[in-house]
Amino acid sequence: MRNKKNQGLSGEQDNECFLDKTLVKTFDNHRYQVKLGKCYHVAMTSYPKNDPESPTQKQNIPKDSRVSVLAKETEGGKKVLKVTLGEKEIKLTPSDTQRAEVTIDDKKVDLSKKRSYQEKQEEKVLFEVLKQEDRSIKIISDKYDIKIVYDGSRAKLEAGDRYRSSVRGLCGNKDGEPEDDQQTPKGCLLQRPEEFAATYALTSDEKCEGPARQNAEKARKSKCSPRMIKPGNVISEKEAGRKSDDKDSREDDEDQEKRCTRHRTMVKKSTDEICFSLRPVPKCSSKCSPSSTKPKNIQFYCVSRSSASEKIAERIENGANPDLSQKKVSKTENLEVPVSCKP
Repeated sequence: MRNKKNQGLSGEQDNECFLDKTLVKTFDNHRYQVKLGKCYHVAMTSYPKNDPESPTQKQNIPKDSRVSVLAKETEGGKKVLKVTLGEKEIKLTPSDTQRAEVTIDDKKVDLSKKRSYQEKQEEKVLFEVLKQEDRSIKIISDKYDIKIVYDGSRAKLEAGDRYRSSVRGLCGNKDGEPEDDQQTPKGCLLQRPEEFAATYALTSDEKCEGPARQNAEKARKSKCSPRMIKPGNVISEKEAGRKSDDKDSREDDEDQEKRCTRHRTMVKKSTDEICFSLRPVPKCSSKCSPSSTKPKNIQFYCVSRSSASEKIAERIENGANPDLSQKKVSKTENLEVPVSCKP
């Protein structure tokens, strides 16, 4: 189970959530500033998916997807993480001598670069905790399909495809859409990141200190918006007539590509059946076009045309991304999909 490749916190990849000192990058590449204070916030927690065949019903969370990650700050601005995998709790705290300390169910675990810790159940490994070359701590779990890297000040979370559109918290909802990441537990989209973050703070905890309680009160009074307007400049540097260096231009181009690219369930209709891609497929938004494409094998789940299947197709056309990954493959087609999109 050990991943021999030493992967620390340097670099950023898509589908990873990054908790820096004051910055959060969500699974869907939305970035915002936040101060947690000495109050636990939900960085990521499992959330029941909608039943694709019964939109008003929720599916039960599978046992191997019951994951939560809480984060808070210390006096010195470092991070404390509390990770729950099933029934097991892993606590990661900063240390003056070795970057991070690990406790599992309140018992301290001693690690070295040559000795890891494995939690087993019926001879099967539930998760493994490693100390890396840079002394950061890495948690790997094939069972729960999650990886976490922690160095005392920052944390990086990588969650598998099973969590698509089925997580909530500071890391967003992992649906491929950065615009709706600031979604509260009640489904509201809040414009101010500090208010959004506070809705995931455990303010009922007597030990909760910092701005969370005040921001949570502001969040309760804020307008519940169905769409999020991203904070920041609505006019680009170029449009305002200000000079921008090459780095800014490259970042603008990258941001435009991310805004143009969507991940949507593909729908193909024929006379007697409707087929849905098992997983969301890259697609350019209405005002964008592909800058490059590549062939990709797309797996489809097909059902007979009926009022029920037509309703599912209509929901998808309105923006829903139902989880069909557990459905049986009806057919596979090789189709051209965009690698990136441009305005």
